[in-house]
Amino acid sequence: NDISLFYYTGHGASDGSLVTTNYEYLSPYTLASWLKQVPGNVVVILDSCYSGVAIGKSGSALQSFNDSVVAAFDNAEMEVKNENAKGGPMSTSKFRVLTACGQYESSYAYSKYSIFTYYLARGTGLSYGGNKLGAIYADSNRDRKITLKECYNYTYSYCLGETGWRQHVRCYPEGSNLKLFQR
Repeated sequence: NDISLFYYTGHGASDGSLVTTNYEYLSPYTLASWLKQVPGNVVVILDSCYSGVAIGKSGSALQSFNDSVVAAFDNAEMEVKNENAKGGPMSTSKFRVLTACGQYESSYAYSKYSIFTYYLARGTGLSYGGNKLGAIYADSNRDRKITLKECYNYTYSYCLGETGWRQHVRCYPEGSNLKLFQR
């Protein structure tokens, strides 16, 4: 019943790799293989460009539309659906994943902080510096517990539209009620 948390905020390469402090690249496949060895379930939060690769989520409405059009004219529609269902290296029952953006997108920063990390912290009731805020903004049902779904909904709304930034926060599995934070 263990739940472990892996949180990364930093640079990401176009293949979804995380860029380490010594400028080496850690692929999402290697990271997934390492984290699969951790007992229990693993929550992975990735705040880096192209982080959606980890769960195979593009974040692009245009890509989803294109896939639907191709499937409509293709007799192998079920193959397309099955291929899309496979997802990325962390699309398994072992992982609960929240990514700052889709696999073809950048994760933006503003001055001193990442937009995604800023709103994730704010949503859990903390300032970017770690001080407690008066409200737990992501807690949509006001039970003082924040689920993966609530974190996703809150960060998605701010990272996509309200701030003027254009990054599609992604989540696997969608709609997960796994409790991440509690106050």
